[in-house]
Amino acid sequence: MSTIDIRAAALHIDAKTLSSTDGLERDLSKFLEGLDNFAESTHLKIVSKRVVAPLTSESELERTLKTLYERAESQGINYVGIPLGHWDPSTLYEALLTYPRLFLSVEYGPGSESDILKVFRVFSESSYMLATRFAVSFGQRVQTPYFPATQSKENGVSLSLLYVEQFKKGALLESLLERLKEMQRQAEASWDSFLGVDLSISPWMERSVASLVEEISGITFTLPGTIAAIRELNRRIEYLASHVKTTGFNEVMLPLAEDNRLKELARIGQLRFSHLLNYASYCVAGLDMVVIPDTSEDTVLLGLLRDLWDIHLLKRRPLGMRLILAPAEDGSDIDLGMFGKTPVLSPLR
Repeated sequence: MSTIDIRAAALHIDAKTLSSTDGLERDLSKFLEGLDNFAESTHLKIVSKRVVAPLTSESELERTLKTLYERAESQGINYVGIPLGHWDPSTLYEALLTYPRLFLSVEYGPGSESDILKVFRVFSESSYMLATRFAVSFGQRVQTPYFPATQSKENGVSLSLLYVEQFKKGALLESLLERLKEMQRQAEASWDSFLGVDLSISPWMERSVASLVEEISGITFTLPGTIAAIRELNRRIEYLASHVKTTGFNEVMLPLAEDNRLKELARIGQLRFSHLLNYASYCVAGLDMVVIPDTSEDTVLLGLLRDLWDIHLLKRRPLGMRLILAPAEDGSDIDLGMFGKTPVLSPLR
């Protein structure tokens, strides 16, 4: 298996293109044709193909779904991301329930807490799995292939990577940089408008970021030294980002449901909810794919929203949150479909 895979290739569509049927069809065709050329020239595995919409109001959502989602699905696109401006909980629920490849996001602002809480409650009472395709953004959503907290600000193509192995002991950063530069050259040859790579180090199950942090630190994840190792990895990302074209978050990511080592540590009580919230302060991209009991009180959820907002203000960078309220107790496992069984954490610990 290659130690670099393209986790996502995303086509970003602007409002003008979205309003033109011919323009949309043209851009989708060019994207897919370029993707074939890119895969052939780089010999890299493409894990998913995605399309990102521009900021969309609630009144525009149905039209956007009819034009963008249906055409994208017919072309073999795996996922569609739509960032919402004005919205209500029932609209979110119905859209996610109807369109299984759809991801939605909303932006938090002081005063929006009650509406966001309603969304979580609607999901938990009806279908908690919908929450895996919904994110709250703290700060303006960035243009990234990572879903759901993304938006399209200009037409073009972005890429994200699965490349944990490239940061392990013995791996040479300069060698990785040369591979990334060559990838950029091939991307620019494949698409007229290449927006860049989101260099975030993200996990997928056995390709664990938590295990990488442990290798860098020499200690068990969450013990003293963990923050320093996370910061060291972010410094390496910053170095790479200074030499290649980037877009998006470009930070270490710790989504609980997507990292088998994080799951293992949560099951034995080594990793707690408070750890993940705390790490969001140290240049980690957010609190992602965390499952808590649906009996959690609103006051706790309100506190979480306010904490993440202040972490965003402190970092001066956007954060994303995917939180799943599930009918399960702290310490148990719950099945999250393609994410597998995931431990449930108490937000009070």
